[in-house]
Amino acid sequence: MLRFTGPDSLSRRAAKPFIAIALTIAALFAGASVATAAPADSTQTGTLSSAAALAAPNTTPPVFNCNYFSRAPFHDVAVSCSVRVGVMRVYLICSNNARINGPVMFAGNTYRFVLSCPGVPLRTINWEALA
Repeated sequence: MLRFTGPDSLSRRAAKPFIAIALTIAALFAGASVATAAPADSTQTGTLSSAAALAAPNTTPPVFNCNYFSRAPFHDVAVSCSVRVGVMRVYLICSNNARINGPVMFAGNTYRFVLSCPGVPLRTINWEALA
């Protein structure tokens, strides 16, 4: 015979699956809100290339393609450059206006290096043609 009260009652048996489903749904929504709480812009990636590049007078305009990657708090920037023509250099401008120069890169090589702003975030990354 079914009982309506006590530990083995019909109401307790019916409530257990509903409680389990409610907790599962709550956990899904809690997981989604935690995932969206992470900053959306925790990385910076980009490309520097020689498309429409202008070089200084008496300087061969370089032909190159560089990719860069930085992760928050944006102190370090990993750079990969392939230089096909000319001589160039990548540099950083930090938030304290310090300029951090990368290595001088010559045509015919691929370069991989890391540039760092000393204790402050990166403001911009750019390049220059060298003679």
